[in-house]
Amino acid sequence: MLDFFKKLFNSIFGNKKPSTSSNPNQSEENKQETSHPDVSKPENTQTSSEPEIVEPPKPKVEEKPIQSEEPVVEVTPPDPDSSTETSQTTPTSDTPKAAIISPETEADLDLPPDPKRLIISIKRFDSGPEDTLGKLYMNGKFTCYTLEDSSPAPAGEYEIVLETHTGRHATYLFRFRGIHKGMLKFKDVPNFDSVMIHIGNRASDAKGSVLPGLQIAQVDHENAREVWFSDQAYLVLYKKVVEAMDAGKKVVAVVE
Repeated sequence: MLDFFKKLFNSIFGNKKPSTSSNPNQSEENKQETSHPDVSKPENTQTSSEPEIVEPPKPKVEEKPIQSEEPVVEVTPPDPDSSTETSQTTPTSDTPKAAIISPETEADLDLPPDPKRLIISIKRFDSGPEDTLGKLYMNGKFTCYTLEDSSPAPAGEYEIVLETHTGRHATYLFRFRGIHKGMLKFKDVPNFDSVMIHIGNRASDAKGSVLPGLQIAQVDHENAREVWFSDQAYLVLYKKVVEAMDAGKKVVAVVE
């Protein structure tokens, strides 16, 4: 009888195993941890199987200051009081000459001063097949000689203004920096588009304009006249004209 109850007890309770954890909810937490990992933990990074590309070091280049393609050339205007000759407007050693007219032989005009005007008198005294020669006075005082081509502007009285819309103006603006303000232009000359006073030596340089010079010479091999030291004569004339305009005076050229 006793053996019967032992067998019955073992058959009922003998196959049940005790729990290994004192926490009955442990298995459920383990399931949740397995299915939902902690997002706060860093993920494992995977190592790329491709080799790392390392760029070679760039060669060191020595830095140099940037230079302008066109160098800046400082131009010094010629001094009217200096006897220094320039190759552009004065004779060279290869230029033959037959005669030179010196300005020391010229007398001034008896012209009363005008407080409101600066009068430039141009008196033509000789005309040749290629050129026309004259003498220029400022308020009656001899200043320089002039040379024009064989068909100069007609005689008359013309106001002189400063012209800035010519290519020659840009050249003079660079050459005579700080001095030049515009070309000396005769206003409203009949049948002429532009008559100016500018630097030059021969009639081919004039083309209807007036070329000033301190000397006149006749070239033997060309049988033509030239004016020399034109740049010096031009600067003396130009400075006095601009000075008069700045003072509010009207500048007038009287051509005879």
